[in-house]
Amino acid sequence: MKDKTVRTKDAENKDLVLKVIAPNNRLTQEATLAYNLKFAQLIREGERTGNKLLLRCDIEKYLLEFGVWTVENLSRFNELALEIRTLELMLKKGGLKLSEGRQLSVKVQTLRQEQLALYQKRQQLDSMTVEAQCDSYKFGFLISRCVFFDNTTRPYLKNYDDYIDRGDEQAVIDAALALTDLLYGTESVSDGLFEIKWLKQYKFMDNEGRLTDREGQFVDADGKLINESGRYVNKQGDLVDDKGYNVDENGEYIIDDAKPFIDDITGDPVVTTKTVNRRNKTVRRKNPSARVKKDPKPRNEKKVKN
Repeated sequence: MKDKTVRTKDAENKDLVLKVIAPNNRLTQEATLAYNLKFAQLIREGERTGNKLLLRCDIEKYLLEFGVWTVENLSRFNELALEIRTLELMLKKGGLKLSEGRQLSVKVQTLRQEQLALYQKRQQLDSMTVEAQCDSYKFGFLISRCVFFDNTTRPYLKNYDDYIDRGDEQAVIDAALALTDLLYGTESVSDGLFEIKWLKQYKFMDNEGRLTDREGQFVDADGKLINESGRYVNKQGDLVDDKGYNVDENGEYIIDDAKPFIDDITGDPVVTTKTVNRRNKTVRRKNPSARVKKDPKPRNEKKVKN
């Protein structure tokens, strides 16, 4: 795909159509040169002012020195990587029951999430590196050259500074997303993971990345039925807790045959007036042991004159 048509809104909320093109080889080379010049500029400014940005190659030492990324973190990260590779190999070899394959794939997902959480600790300083600043500058350089008013050769943005100044406009945001799609594709990183492909191939995951059973019903990682909101349900679609007991929308247990408590002295059932939730319906239960006071005089009794 060489270009994308973007229907959006301008700064005055009026309809606007833009054309976003993929950079050709010449423009890509110009963007790389802009990256290199920005890199050199940041290095010179850091040396002149003493306010140096980190280089990515220095992050490891810095994180270890300040305890953000410890030796234990690194060891656990490598352990997770080895375990993930081992489980992937088992899946690729096959010969397992589908239920076992699903279990392994879900476990790989869990391990990878733990690995990602660890890696994010290491990455939290990346945005402050020279390389990250230059990557951002390169993208801004490209978007200022790749976005045009529809069916024209007139750029929508004047230059990099114009992109920065107008970065919160809806049209600029939509154009940036379109250019990102052209540069890197629409497939997310997770879609390319082996376990995700396996789960989708054998109908244990839908196209939205939600776990399902073989009948297409939503389930959690343990295979328990859930609805679209992530609430546990039974086969009839009624809300339940994680043990399978019926609950209402508020998570309160639904008991249809609740029995009254027994009075310790008299041994009689003690039933109080209370509200009972039954299948999301409110029922007012009366106290059967309450005595009704009788009017000493019948209401229809006429007085007899002497």
